[in-house]
Amino acid sequence: MRALMKEVVLEEGIEIIEHNVFTGCQKLKTIRLPASVKEIDGWAFYDSGLIEPVFSADGKRLIYYPQEWRITEYSVPEGVEEIGSRSFIQAKLLTKISLPHSLKRICSMAFIKCGFT
Repeated sequence: MRALMKEVVLEEGIEIIEHNVFTGCQKLKTIRLPASVKEIDGWAFYDSGLIEPVFSADGKRLIYYPQEWRITEYSVPEGVEEIGSRSFIQAKLLTKISLPHSLKRICSMAFIKCGFT
């Protein structure tokens, strides 16, 4: 019997997560990132099976919004200061987003190929 990876918990010390590290990991449902991560963008999780948004350990950066999430309207939580690059890549079902007052930065290609009208 083959084990399937459904959850990933990365240890402190990892600083960079390259593009496509978890691309296509359809069985992956949750991931926890350590505070030591300094470089990462949504492309790392493209076409994965994540079932909820991924935030930095301190909750100040939204890193990835699941492209297959069945929600059409989303409110980025208060306290988020940055929406990372490619965070909402191909979130085609998403038609409306509310941004918090705490938001300071929206990185390049954050909303590339979204469902906004």
